[in-house]
Amino acid sequence: MGFAQNSNDGGEMPKIKKIFVQVFMVLCGAMNLFGCTSFSEVSKLSGDINPSIQNFPRDLSAGSVVSIQYPMLSSEVAKRQLVDRYPCKLNSVYGNDTSAGCGHSAFTGEFAPMLFEQSTYYAAELKKIMARYVNERNIYLEPMYVDYRDGRFVVAPAMSTSIPSSLVVELFDFPGVVKASVGAGAVITASIRSAGPTSAATCGHIFATGRHLTFYGSGEVPCVQQSAREVPRFSPLQYFADSEISSVDFPKHEGRPVAPGSVMVTGALWEANNDEYLKKTAEPGFQVTADNIRSPAVEWLARAAANALLKIDTRAAFDAGFAVYLQDYDAALANRFRQRTPAPGDDRKIAVARKLLDAERDWLATQNAAMTEGILNGNYGKSFRQTRWVLAQAYNKSQALGWLEVGAVLVGGFSSGLFGGAGAYNPSMLMMTTLQNEQRFSSMQNQIEQALLDSLAPGVEMRSKVVQVSLDGMNTSLSGASHSEIRAQLLSLYKKLTGA
Repeated sequence: MGFAQNSNDGGEMPKIKKIFVQVFMVLCGAMNLFGCTSFSEVSKLSGDINPSIQNFPRDLSAGSVVSIQYPMLSSEVAKRQLVDRYPCKLNSVYGNDTSAGCGHSAFTGEFAPMLFEQSTYYAAELKKIMARYVNERNIYLEPMYVDYRDGRFVVAPAMSTSIPSSLVVELFDFPGVVKASVGAGAVITASIRSAGPTSAATCGHIFATGRHLTFYGSGEVPCVQQSAREVPRFSPLQYFADSEISSVDFPKHEGRPVAPGSVMVTGALWEANNDEYLKKTAEPGFQVTADNIRSPAVEWLARAAANALLKIDTRAAFDAGFAVYLQDYDAALANRFRQRTPAPGDDRKIAVARKLLDAERDWLATQNAAMTEGILNGNYGKSFRQTRWVLAQAYNKSQALGWLEVGAVLVGGFSSGLFGGAGAYNPSMLMMTTLQNEQRFSSMQNQIEQALLDSLAPGVEMRSKVVQVSLDGMNTSLSGASHSEIRAQLLSLYKKLTGA
């Protein structure tokens, strides 16, 4: 790009050009938006590493449970830490040098809190797309709560569940750190993992983006018996922490499909904006369905998860999770099941627990469906898509005019309900009104669960959902307003049916 220079301009144009070139080089070098290895444009990835699936096995679809985990709620201290460290540290998530953004005016952490809203929306899209392969009632959105304590990020389930999972997909969509790149599109950072015994060499991990393999956990922790939720977690948030964590480095490979024994890695998944699609989705009457989603990065991740299910031992994954599930009912039985040392009468107890599991999954599937619909087609989804389109337009304009900054009014647009009206979903306000004291989080999951349901799917009354448990000619009907109510009834029924 050239600049006309007037000999009487006092050197102003060369100065402007120098600043522009600096910003441009920092943008390209730090964010790698133009083909560097830290990002993978999904349309250019070889189909051989993530092949199309024409006929997904029916029995696998009916029996596999897929958990989608994503950051949804954050304490204020965690949010402040993320904002403060974002300019210097976001690039670490993608495996690059971290110093380019420190103190540079072209970088900002202001948009960092949008991580929670963006990840939530694309997680819901992932569930819809995964339903092309797996029965949607077996796909669960599992929002996570992020806190920051003692120099580390702490991630915990916002809605606790122990139903056995065959596969866990963890999804993050980190907003741009370069001001001029905000609105350039989703950049999906993700991992796929199963239970420890499905891939002992990698502790159950199958896929990771960003070319880094740092996980919550210690290499000394045995994982061969751990469930998909128990194995060391993917940990991109730890790059923004003040203290180091124990890390695990697993065997990895590139350029060939997912396979147990080694983690397939790519760059973060992204695709250039499709402005026509973004504009269409921002229209007030747009309704998301499984067929009209056009998110190439999310679609690629869904297919990778489906291909992973085809490769792993799903029975081993279920058994590892079922041992955890049994723990609440009968700790001794759970240990015998895990060690494969059954005692007389265990078959009966396990049969009862499986019936109770089916009932619990039925109730949770209904709750999850209501939340998914609320995320995609409620006030929050409308607000998200309208904001996404405005950000994309601002990005387009900034490129045409020479990297102009995106207007500050858009910061936090998703959460503020700027485009969705007063009823738009607001996670920050939810945290303030529901938790009050962040230390009480673990004892307030019932309230959080209800607050999420009220925010995302107002009018849904879970007590109207009745689940049946039929065993030995006896039919028991269960209903409850919250998962904890259902769980308490299931525990009581187990004791009644087994004499425990």
